[in-house]
Amino acid sequence: IIKIATTLAERGLTYSLKGHHSAAVAELTRAINQAPHLATVWRWRGTVYAGCGKHEEAIGDFSKAIELDPEDRDAYEGRAKAWRALGDAARAGEDEQKAAGLGGEKTGHAETEPNNPE
Repeated sequence: IIKIATTLAERGLTYSLKGHHSAAVAELTRAINQAPHLATVWRWRGTVYAGCGKHEEAIGDFSKAIELDPEDRDAYEGRAKAWRALGDAARAGEDEQKAAGLGGEKTGHAETEPNNPE
């Protein structure tokens, strides 16, 4: 199941890098359905949502990634950006502080982050 989810997630990332955000979300959703315990896939879909301006959806996905992996600095940073885009500086600040407290090493696979057109 994890191999299938990984393949779907990689396909989603490819779509995102090409600017096909709807297809990216669809593939990442399929990956989540296959392996809902993989925090990285939730974060990747959140990043795609944020890049499309769907900040509420992004916050939901980043929050799930954080629930699954409370040490995922990238998820806190992504959620902070989404909160800030929605005008919630207080929540953004909380997430930025949490991310900073997790140190200089980022978790996950930053080299394969989805394309964020912002």
